[in-house]
Amino acid sequence: MSFLPNDTTLQFPHVFVIPASAGSGKTYTLAHRYVQFLLSGTIPSAGLRNILAITFTKLAAKEMKERIIALLKKAALGESGTVQELQSLVDLPKEEIIRRSEHLVQQILRHYSDFNVRTIDSFLTTVFKASAMELGVQPNVELQFDHDAIIGQAFRQYSQNLREGSDEARFIDDLVRLIESNDTGTGGYLWNPFTKIVREVRQLQRQFGRYAQEPVSLEGSGRLQELETRIREQARTLRPMLEASSLLINAHFSKEVERLAAGDVFAVATKGKTKKYFNKFSDDAGAAPELQKLFAVIRPMERDLAEYVTVYAHTYYQPFVQAVKLIGRTIREVKLLEGTVVIDDVNRSLANYLSDDVVPEVYLKLGERIAHFMIDEFQDTSPIQWKNLTPLIEEALAKTGSLFAVGDTKQSIYGFRGADWHIFRDLIDGRYFPSAPAAVLPLTTNYRSAQALVDFVKDVFSVNIAAAGFEEYAKASGLYNFAQEVPPAEQGKGYVDVQLIQKSEEEEEGSDLQRDYVLGTIRDCCARGYSYGDIAILTPANADVVEISSWLNNARIPFLSLSTLDIRKRTVIGEVIALLRFLDSPVDELSFMTFLSGSIMAKNAPVLTRDHIREFAAECRTARTRSLYRAFRDRYPEEWERYFDRLFSLAGYMPLYDIVSEVYKTFRLFERCAEEESALVKLLECVKQFEQQGNNSLKDFLVFSSDEGADAWSIDVPSSVHAVRVMTVHKAKGLGFPVVIVSLREKRPPHSAMVMKETEQGVAVLRVGRTYGERNETLGSIYEEKQREQVIDELNKIYVALTRARKEMYVSVIYKKQENLPAAILPARRYGSPYAAAEKERRPAGLPLVRPLYRTEPVTVPAAKHQRIGVAETHRGDVVHELLSHITFIGGPLNEAVQAAIAALPVRLADETAAESAAVQDFLAVPEVLIHFERKEGRRVLCEQDIAAKSGRLFRMDRVIIDPDTVTVVDFKTGSDEHHSEYEEQVRNYMAMLQEIYPGRNVQGALLYVDLKKGVPVR
Repeated sequence: MSFLPNDTTLQFPHVFVIPASAGSGKTYTLAHRYVQFLLSGTIPSAGLRNILAITFTKLAAKEMKERIIALLKKAALGESGTVQELQSLVDLPKEEIIRRSEHLVQQILRHYSDFNVRTIDSFLTTVFKASAMELGVQPNVELQFDHDAIIGQAFRQYSQNLREGSDEARFIDDLVRLIESNDTGTGGYLWNPFTKIVREVRQLQRQFGRYAQEPVSLEGSGRLQELETRIREQARTLRPMLEASSLLINAHFSKEVERLAAGDVFAVATKGKTKKYFNKFSDDAGAAPELQKLFAVIRPMERDLAEYVTVYAHTYYQPFVQAVKLIGRTIREVKLLEGTVVIDDVNRSLANYLSDDVVPEVYLKLGERIAHFMIDEFQDTSPIQWKNLTPLIEEALAKTGSLFAVGDTKQSIYGFRGADWHIFRDLIDGRYFPSAPAAVLPLTTNYRSAQALVDFVKDVFSVNIAAAGFEEYAKASGLYNFAQEVPPAEQGKGYVDVQLIQKSEEEEEGSDLQRDYVLGTIRDCCARGYSYGDIAILTPANADVVEISSWLNNARIPFLSLSTLDIRKRTVIGEVIALLRFLDSPVDELSFMTFLSGSIMAKNAPVLTRDHIREFAAECRTARTRSLYRAFRDRYPEEWERYFDRLFSLAGYMPLYDIVSEVYKTFRLFERCAEEESALVKLLECVKQFEQQGNNSLKDFLVFSSDEGADAWSIDVPSSVHAVRVMTVHKAKGLGFPVVIVSLREKRPPHSAMVMKETEQGVAVLRVGRTYGERNETLGSIYEEKQREQVIDELNKIYVALTRARKEMYVSVIYKKQENLPAAILPARRYGSPYAAAEKERRPAGLPLVRPLYRTEPVTVPAAKHQRIGVAETHRGDVVHELLSHITFIGGPLNEAVQAAIAALPVRLADETAAESAAVQDFLAVPEVLIHFERKEGRRVLCEQDIAAKSGRLFRMDRVIIDPDTVTVVDFKTGSDEHHSEYEEQVRNYMAMLQEIYPGRNVQGALLYVDLKKGVPVR
């Protein structure tokens, strides 16, 4: 029975805040609230379009919609228990509830877009698009959730425009010098600063997206150098004074002075403040003047060291902040070109746009006013999301609206994504919306777990946590001393077993014991009637998931983990992607061999055994075959014709989805790899979604397939699957399982020195280390606060892990020191008794399976004719080629040779080539380029020479240099070397033709890149 008040007793506006511990029915309560408002005849502005339920994941939104529709369907069918529940919420007779429920089901199905159960990102994006013109973007802009790809593209575009001596190039040089200066003493030589710049900019861009303000720009490199020089001089002054002193100087302090005098200021300053200067003071009256002289140098030096740490902390990230601002313009250009925005853009734009004045206009554009807000998992709200929601909620509360916020500060584990549980705590304390004071209605009954599990969790976070010294942290997030009840049916039931495994010198020993515990528990549970699908294993990190998966795999226990759900880890998908890599780049011999030796080829061409393939590869390696696929075509012409020839000719001409479909048809994958049907279908879905984002490049898709994110590539599986689930605690949030095995180990929490603080001037980015607080109290407070939040986050993760089980829970912890988390708060004992026989949970019957039909016949589509694109760049390349074709030899100054070539050109090209003359002149000055323009005895040069191949096709070669014993073909390229492998293949083709024409001479090749100013020999 719901605890919600009847609709006749509700007064508007109002704010209900629902603190809800794990298993207390948050989704159930929200679904009933939503249906109550839809059914009620007395609640104002409660139409389908006036109610908004907000969740934080698509899965949660899907579950919420299913709950609401299921509740309405049961009511429409007159199910007595459901109707009785709803009668306690709305003042309506039974017949009217049934009639209205049936009408609402039909209304939702007819107007599904008005069914406002959405993720917060989805809702804010809708608001953003409604205000697109005011925000300066197109209404049909496409939303992306990750900045990384756009930042990478922006850096590539920016770097392509770099020219020596330009403002951009000078900025990069200055940036590298600043990074090297800031990194003094923190690591080795920075071999590739550009990689570090891109990495840090990506991290900062993600962080800045959580704030409405702009980052603060500071200039501190000059001040750091000034302080470093002064401290070094102070130490050099102090050193002889200490050597001559009769006082007992502390040896550690003396060494620090030596290091400062030698210039090692960074290491000493950031190591911490000197605790002791002298071993003891002399009682001799004459010591006082000597001490005064020494402290006259020591105290100013300590003040400068403190300032050095302060300036360093505030300016370390400034070079990257400047890079963020610099690359920002290019990022905007990329987004404009692609018609995309990132979710961070949505949040920041709205944060600076939404106010009480514009909210009515926003609702006007949306077509309806949101009067009632219902927010699930409120503790996962970020500050910028709350800033954007606040004016909309205030507008609703000003006009008989409501806010219904459900959350649990104890389950806040997404701080790394910007979630801030303090907002929910402040809402509970009534710090928002003074016009509608919050009524706090806690959910205190746990409907998920049996009594022994609830008692165990209570002991951990009351008795044990206080004894371990973590009481203060637990109180902050509400963990300390909270209590839950269980329904009568679960009283006296449940079982918990905790095993603490102390790690010896050999850590593998602890892992072996934990492995044996996990596997033994699974076997015992299955012996008592549980199925594999009833069991879940939770662990903190993805690396642990991989290790546990290997245990289960070796024990032949069926399991599902993120790695098994990621189709890229499936053998057949890996082989398909390898084939696509080969089709995209035929010189990728590794991908070609991967496919040839794989299971797909074995099933289609059993005559080509793996022994045959290995033997073929060995022969090619011994013979140093230049082209593996050509050797395969010559050795196995029938197999090449049947499986590869058509795909080879279509690649690059056929759309991406079509070429993947042709691969499926050619190798009859759905027929011959039927066991991988779900993975094959998912790959097609990924291709389709990739194309829907405006992409159609095979090369870009292959880059996308290498990205780390797994969500887009993971298969959705039914809850009834017969396999043990292995997942991280973060993935388990919101889920429940009959049996849970929690596998933990003592680990040092990851430390990030980056801290962001909002100030009046903007967002300040600080680098704060453990010892910085010894020299600056403010930095010390910041560090302590960050450490405090990390401990709270760790406790919250433990709480989430310990509250997923319904019937039985088994906890194993590998620890080194028992006073550290998580061992410090977990009692090594048992609660309750194991079930003699598993209590099987009733699951809804699944839908009947229908065998899908797939078209497997290849469609004959003529390949499109090759068309050149990029008109401006192509024309520029033609101009440069034309200019170079008029330079046979260079025997004098380069500028004279270039000017002579320009004079020989037609008048229509003279102006255009003059604009390129400086670039060509710089290019010709490169030694590996100039050698191809030297005059030598017996040398002849053919420029823009047409050569006929055996097939009769004509090929035009840029420059053919004929020497008495050598022939060299030179190909000029403008732009980047992104397609270098294809260019090499083209030159090798030219070399093969020339070898037939000049059989007695050594034929060589060279690729000369005009813009990159480099030459690359082709063998």
